[in-house]
Amino acid sequence: MTSSLSLLERCLWGLSTIATILLIAKLWHERLYTKYRFFFAYLFVDFAKALILMGLNPHTALYGIVFVSLEPIAWLFYILITLELYGLVLSEHNGIATVGRRFVQVALAVAVGLAVLSTWLVDFNSQADPSWILHYTFILERTVISSVVVFLFLLVVFLVWFPVHLSRNAVAYCVGYFVYFLSKSFTLLTRNVLGAHWNRPLSTVTLGICCLCLLFWLVTLDRKGEENRVVTGFRWQPQDEARLIEQLDSINSSLVRMARK
Repeated sequence: MTSSLSLLERCLWGLSTIATILLIAKLWHERLYTKYRFFFAYLFVDFAKALILMGLNPHTALYGIVFVSLEPIAWLFYILITLELYGLVLSEHNGIATVGRRFVQVALAVAVGLAVLSTWLVDFNSQADPSWILHYTFILERTVISSVVVFLFLLVVFLVWFPVHLSRNAVAYCVGYFVYFLSKSFTLLTRNVLGAHWNRPLSTVTLGICCLCLLFWLVTLDRKGEENRVVTGFRWQPQDEARLIEQLDSINSSLVRMARK
């Protein structure tokens, strides 16, 4: 597979592979794999997927079959990682976390269902891929990733607005994945709109951003990051911060009571 890539793509692919291996090793050595289970598992799955596809000719039907078969596994991990992030960020607010996770599950299921229905009703791209299966696979992938981006955006807005006490690792994990999925959603949307001939430049952009995210996590995620606590949100005045915390606790308590009914 790598022989069909440009020099820049081969360099970025090699860098991302090395960074993934180092990040897996670091999470294992720092014993962070127990804290970020789905993230750790996703790194393994993504690395294995890259190795499998690397050994296949991208111009064969077998490559397309394997690629389409493996994509739903990645989508599942995208959803699991989103739920994991909600649990980490809202760990001290169980009521909000429970409602948030349920909302994510239902909304993602609806989004994917609508995407499946739309593939039967509308062809979103007049410049379709050579394979209709690949075409609809990319539509489904963009739907899942776009939905994930929305929920990650809401989570980031929550962190920006409310003064929440979190580990430095949790903040880095959330911010890194938001950037990663935002870029992935944008490149997939561009590809679906402009056509398959944009595969090469968009692939290069995606690889580049993936490398940056992996390097960011490699530098920021460590054992000390679990112990170092940071307070998110604007630098509020003490009285405003106390008011927001009171509001947050009140919302959480109400949701806990509703869940018990």
